[in-house]
Order: sequence, then C-alpha cells, then structure tokens
Amino acid sequence: MPKLDVVAVGNVNIDITIKLSRLPRPEEKLLAEGFSMSLGGAATNFSIACAKLGLSPGLIARVGSGLLARMALEALRGAGVDVSHVRPQPGAQTGLALMLDIGGPASFLCFRGANASLSPSDLDEQYISSARLVLGASISMPVAMALARLCSRLGKPLMLDPGGVLAFHEPPARPSELVGAVSIFTPNKVELLRLTGLKELREAIELAWSWGPKLLVVKAGPEGCFVFDGSSLEHLPALEPRKFMSSAGAGDAFNAAFALGMLIGLSTLDSARLGIAFATLKLEREGASNMPTLEELRAFLAKLGWLELLGKLNKHLGHKA
Repeated sequence: MPKLDVVAVGNVNIDITIKLSRLPRPEEKLLAEGFSMSLGGAATNFSIACAKLGLSPGLIARVGSGLLARMALEALRGAGVDVSHVRPQPGAQTGLALMLDIGGPASFLCFRGANASLSPSDLDEQYISSARLVLGASISMPVAMALARLCSRLGKPLMLDPGGVLAFHEPPARPSELVGAVSIFTPNKVELLRLTGLKELREAIELAWSWGPKLLVVKAGPEGCFVFDGSSLEHLPALEPRKFMSSAGAGDAFNAAFALGMLIGLSTLDSARLGIAFATLKLEREGASNMPTLEELRAFLAKLGWLELLGKLNKHLGHKA
C-alpha cells in the first residue's frame, strides 16, 4: 500500500472542446475551427495538480472498459497519480464532457457514464488511511456520507467540494448531516447559494457555517475567495491572469494548492493565497487538467512580491520541484 499525501474521491472524464463560429442548424454539417481533448473531472484535476505541486496523490474513481478508459489511466499514471483504486466498470463508458466554444459563454454536454457507478464500497479503508488529507469532489450523496463517516472514524481531514452533483443534482435534504462531518468545505459561490437557497453571500456563508464544518472556503472566481473559521470572515481578492485562456479546472487548482499549504503547516490565509496564485496560473492554460508546476508557482510568487509566502513555502519544501 503506497504512502500518500492526498487521496481524491470523484470523477474521471475525457474532456473534449470544439471551437465553432456558431452552433449548427438542424441537419447542417458545420466545420469546426479547432479541437482539443484532455482529462477532466474535479478529483482528477485535483490529483494531477497535487502531483505537479510535488505531493503524492492517489485517486478513487471508476472508468469504463474501453479505449477512453485506457487513455485516461495512462495519462493519470504519466502525471504521477496512483491509479490502483481507479477501477473499470464492465459494460460502462468512461465519463465524457463536451464543451462547445463559440467565443462567448461555453455550452456543456456531460455524460457521467462509469462515474455514476462509484459507490461506498469503493472506499477502501486501508487506502484512505494511508493519506494525510482526503478530498471528495462532485460525488453522490451516499458516497459523500460514507466518506465523511470513514474519515471521521480514521481521524483524516476531509475536504469536500460539492460540485454540480451535490449542489444541483443531489442536494442533501439536511446539509448539516454531511457538512458537519467535513474539515474543509470548499464550494464555489454559485454552489453555496444554491445549497443554502439564499441570494446574499454573507448570509449563505453564515448558514453554511452553522452546518458544522471546521473551515469554510468559498471560491468566487473574479471576486477571489472568502474564508470563514467561525470568528472572522476574510476576503482575499483575485489576481489578474497575464492572458486568460480557460477557467476550467481553476477551482481544482485552488483546492490542490490550498491542500498543500495546510499539509505543510501554513496558516489558513496563507494556504488560500497559495490557492489564488496557483488558480491564476491555471487560468492561463487550456484544458481542465493542464496544471502549472511548483516551480511556476514559486516564480509567480516572486513576481507578485509575495516573498514572505515564498519563503515559507521554500522553508517547508526546500528548492526541489
């Protein structure tokens, strides 16, 4: 059994982006202007980001049994992710996300495929106990509850990112039953407002805090992030990317760098600053799992003049990438 820094539980997707001048009309065959394919899924993106940051990640997920599954597993191994617990689902297809890019807000078509087969029985206790921190991202309510109970029993900190599954498709009837067992709750702003049913962010943060997480971190895109520990609400502004390419995977990049900060003993706010910086670098890249490296993060911190934070990072990690 490998010793891991993090274990992520969630989805493996093949993301396909097609660039179009416009959407095709019925029965029209329209030529695309461009095409790209990459890995996706929040837990997958997080795992790859952790590997790029020098952590040792493992992934618990389901894939199909065909060509796309083999491609996904090969890419994950190549990225440095332990895939011993990414299992094929016989007769199923690997999850797929299709993005239609027509120059404005993108349109998405998603097929969960084998991801929908992930169940509490996939949560190997020995594997999870080998990690220092566990992430659950866009997982079903039964899997999320089972993971929360297991992490609580094992004394492992659990970071829960509800994603679209828990926020839109399977919202918990009693959120306190789930969120109360979570160490770090990291919804984005849209997910938090959806889960709470509120329109004002501060009220939503206070309600989510009453559900019982130890720490609440809300990712708010161009607004930055909000951190609440029960005593004070801190707002950290976003940074401007040098050249914006795609927001896909930016929240997962934030989660990975935040996890790194917490694992090496940085404060909550310093961990959030790492997350913002790393997510900003991700905005400059196409492909949800196309993550920056630790050395790129260090260089960016230096360019920002965040020398104190850079010094803390170097102190704990040394200068090895």
